[in-house]
Amino acid sequence: MEEKINYKLLFWGFIFLFYFRIGGLDILPDCVGYYLIFKGLSGLSEKNDYFGKAKHFAMPLIILSIPSIYTVSKPLNALWNDPLTVISFGLGLVVVLLDLVMVYNLCQGIAKEAHQAQDSGLQSMAINRMKWYMGVNIAMTLMLPFAISLLPLIIVLAIASLIVYILMIKLMDEASKAQLDLVI
Repeated sequence: MEEKINYKLLFWGFIFLFYFRIGGLDILPDCVGYYLIFKGLSGLSEKNDYFGKAKHFAMPLIILSIPSIYTVSKPLNALWNDPLTVISFGLGLVVVLLDLVMVYNLCQGIAKEAHQAQDSGLQSMAINRMKWYMGVNIAMTLMLPFAISLLPLIIVLAIASLIVYILMIKLMDEASKAQLDLVI
């Protein structure tokens, strides 16, 4: 039962990672999402090393995502003229890198548990979702400096990112339902 709760914490954590702002205020703060993910990973960290590794990346993400609770909107053509934008972009890159490593380890942990439980469907789902998550997030990060000139591509990637987050939430739900207990 406790394992199911930990996967539900991961589920809710990913919901809080959705980009949903009103007037610059993040309605679903990422720091809360990373905290929920950290708590879920803490409960799962004894299951395998991947969960423990992911947990170590979730902790700094809690702190580093606090500044993103509120952002001031600026026109795209004025962004690079502001020194704070450059600092924010650098911080954002660090957050993306830590997030990618955390998600990699999280999905590998689910895949390992699924393999041990002989659940090849969940194992495959975890690996495929990890690849999609990483691919879309890397593409978004690489395209961000060119947002003005590549706006149609950014829109497509934003939609893909939304779909990938929904798929990750579904993965956490599936892992919760499977409870990944070892078959003995």
